[in-house]
Amino acid sequence: MAKSQLIDTQAGEKKGSDASDMTFTSEIKSECESFLSWLNTRFVRFFVAIYQSKLTGMLTNHVFRFVPAPPSGKFDHIYTDDELYKDFNLPQKYIDVIEAVIKERK
Repeated sequence: MAKSQLIDTQAGEKKGSDASDMTFTSEIKSECESFLSWLNTRFVRFFVAIYQSKLTGMLTNHVFRFVPAPPSGKFDHIYTDDELYKDFNLPQKYIDVIEAVIKERK
């Protein structure tokens, strides 16, 4: 049975969403597509941008520390910003900031 999992790449063990150095793996194409859709939302990219190194542009292990996991805890569909804004009850003023700072991907 194929399943997705988050793995701590330093210890090689499964960890919760608070692990500091993680990778996503799945043998199911639709889960990978769902994960990428979540990762590419402005919502997630905003949290990453806050902690990304401005000098090097590199993503170190701590940049995902405050990125919230999907509300369902699963990568089972294509995520959109509107869905995440609603699920996390973001006020319009915060949505406006995110959309002003993070450009939409094409």
